Amino acid sequence: MIQDLNLQDELTTPHIDISERMKNSAIILYYVNESDGKTSIFNDKNEIIEQIVPKKGRLLFMKGDTLHSGQWPKSTPFRITLNINVDLPK
Repeated sequence: MIQDLNLQDELTTPHIDISERMKNSAIILYYVNESDGKTSIFNDKNEIIEQIVPKKGRLLFMKGDTLHSGQWPKSTPFRITLNINVDLPK
């Protein structure tokens, strides 16, 4: 059992949304609500190079092999995103 777990300042695990078969792909994140749970973009050294604040109706486009993570919201109750992975034509 996990006790006293405070995720408010924590990022989710950095990840890439593509599989091997979707090498030529794009990621679209649609932010459903206002939130302070940012999306972080990482470089190849696992350093945060950009953070996007969720705004209702905002779209974020990135290459499918972009390393990214979410962040647990601090002052808003929810962070809701729709994640769309698109296999692009070659």
